[in-house]
Amino acid sequence: MKSELPLTTIPIKERLDLIVETIRSVSENKIAQMILFGSYARGTWVNDTYIEGHTTYSYQSDLDILLIMKKGKSSRLQVLKLEERIERQLKKKQLEDNPWVTLIIEPIGIVNKQLEKGHYFFSDIKKEGILLHDSGDYQLSEAKELDSGDR
Repeated sequence: MKSELPLTTIPIKERLDLIVETIRSVSENKIAQMILFGSYARGTWVNDTYIEGHTTYSYQSDLDILLIMKKGKSSRLQVLKLEERIERQLKKKQLEDNPWVTLIIEPIGIVNKQLEKGHYFFSDIKKEGILLHDSGDYQLSEAKELDSGDR
């Protein structure tokens, strides 16, 4: 996993720092790691507006952030409540859009199990993601390499 933002993503670093701090304050020490993934982590994000005829089209990449919860029993309802509290605070601080923030919240056990299976989504995040926050309490498992017979 990487720790530095790509050059093209540096302009939103201050915004990312505010998002991370907001999530940390709302999550009550339940988050083991926060990982930026997707186009902002790769530096390939898009912010495009164009006009075709009389219609204006606009597309902007979203900020994809994986929140890995610490061990413990968290029901789906507890995760949804945490996500709701985070989103409410991001909205209150006007951090939820421009670019839009997409959160995925998973417990460390699930993420590690999927990494050990070679699950593409989590393996890709571990490989290309940018570590935004690490409590230092947990480590991610090594991602299993898939060969052509596993696909």
